[in-house]
Amino acid sequence: GEVEDYTVNITGSTTDTQAPTAPTNLAASNVTETTVDLSWTASTDNVGVTGYDVYQGGSLLGTVTGTSTNVTGLLASTSYTFTVYAKDAAGNVSNASNTVNVTTLDPPDTQAPTAPTNLAASNVTQTSLSLSWTASTDNVGVTGYYVYQGGSLLGTVTGTSFSVTGLTANTSYSFTIYARDAAGNVSNSSNVLNVTTLENSTGGCTGGITSYPYYQGFENTFGSWIQSTADDFNWTTRSGSTPSSSTGPSSAAEGSYYVYMESSSPNYSTKRAILNSPCFDLSSETEATLTFKYHMYGASTMGSLALEVSVDDGTTWSSIWSKSGNQGDSWLTASLNLGSYVGASVQFRFNGITGATWQGDMAVDGFSIGNGSTGSCEATTLSITFDNYPEETSWEITNSSGTVVFSGGTYGSQADGSTLTIPLCIDAGCYTFTIKDTYGDGICCSYGNGSYSFTKDSDGSVLASGGSFSSTEATDFCLNATNGYSYGNYDTTNGIIEDIVLYPNPVNDFLNFRLKDQKMDTYIITNLVGQTVGYGKLDETAIDVSRFDAGVYIIEFKSDKKVLSQRFIKQ
Repeated sequence: GEVEDYTVNITGSTTDTQAPTAPTNLAASNVTETTVDLSWTASTDNVGVTGYDVYQGGSLLGTVTGTSTNVTGLLASTSYTFTVYAKDAAGNVSNASNTVNVTTLDPPDTQAPTAPTNLAASNVTQTSLSLSWTASTDNVGVTGYYVYQGGSLLGTVTGTSFSVTGLTANTSYSFTIYARDAAGNVSNSSNVLNVTTLENSTGGCTGGITSYPYYQGFENTFGSWIQSTADDFNWTTRSGSTPSSSTGPSSAAEGSYYVYMESSSPNYSTKRAILNSPCFDLSSETEATLTFKYHMYGASTMGSLALEVSVDDGTTWSSIWSKSGNQGDSWLTASLNLGSYVGASVQFRFNGITGATWQGDMAVDGFSIGNGSTGSCEATTLSITFDNYPEETSWEITNSSGTVVFSGGTYGSQADGSTLTIPLCIDAGCYTFTIKDTYGDGICCSYGNGSYSFTKDSDGSVLASGGSFSSTEATDFCLNATNGYSYGNYDTTNGIIEDIVLYPNPVNDFLNFRLKDQKMDTYIITNLVGQTVGYGKLDETAIDVSRFDAGVYIIEFKSDKKVLSQRFIKQ
């Protein structure tokens, strides 16, 4: 009958307040898209972790219950930092975090651009056609264009314009243009550019000069030349040296005065001065040659000088000659064949742009245009083999009045002991050839075995030769100008023929040619109404044109990437 009392205590389970440790051994792979998938594996000793809180900066992106989370909207080629906190079933979060660094890669560009749109070319009044266009503003990523005529690639355009020469007046042409981007992707479709050239007109400009030869020496006057109003400053006539030291000429090339650009402040950097010529009516001419003297002495960054031509009364201009940088302290001669412009009226302008220095005075003198009526020029060749100091050698040819008509050097860019061959076409008359050495020991034989030879091309006769002299050696010679060669524009310092050399021009039987681009494959000859009269492969250096009727023709030299054209006259 004994009674005992017991107490029973019933309690709940113990509350889990223990935070897990920070996640470890987490990694994310770089990806190649703008959507990044972050994946990781927790350390095996991280017991009790059921998920993770993922932050970017101070913002919680989301809670992960597995081993991955998806983060969208990231940019390519960009770095991001994520922080990851461990979380257990009781909701406890680790005090520390793991840092996951992700850098997205740039996805490969395989997307072709859309076809170019909004392209247009204006009809022109000459047989030299310049195509220009503006791409639509929504054509993003386009860096250039491929221009085709028929199935032939004419060239690659990196800007917004392309020049196609040798077209016939009053004729329709069709061009196709494909857009391309920086990765080399090309549009699947193209824009078709239809162009109709207008009837060739001799009225490119009016009030033109019709009497040749024409000469302008700028003797304290601009004559009928006019300063442009679409530039930054003006050209100036000058006698003697330019005001700034170590730049510009010390005297005129011919006579007492010349025109020049004063590049001292405020006329630099990249300031423009334009001097426009009168109109030249070449409608009655069958050949014409333009020559002028230029002087570009100063710093290497002195700027550029260009001679430009307009066939539409100054509406558009194309460069036919240009130089940039320091050309040395001497007057040089430029000579250009105007065969592409005979039969029309044209204007020229000198377009000078200063560089990044006050030492950038550029000068021009002795501008002339001849029509060849006084007789064709004599083809000659000057060959110089340099000694060990080409930078000391220069030469000049002066006429009977002492005027320098051709010159070259010095030749600091030539290799020691190398040979330079320079073709020259010289009018009938008597001249003096002078070779110079600044050190005073000639070009033979103390420091190398240099020599020079100046000969007539027609019979190989020697006009001057030598090599052993002191400071200068001069030889007089005379020419009758019995055969005519059209050499185009030739750089007597660097020995670079610009584009095409045709000779003789006019021609009777065989047309010889020299090309700056030696990769040309074929040629096509057309008359002025666009009919093909001859074609072939360039396996020779002369073309038989004896069967052609007398008249003016256009010859095109072609490769898979380029077309060069020039006019010639069949007698």
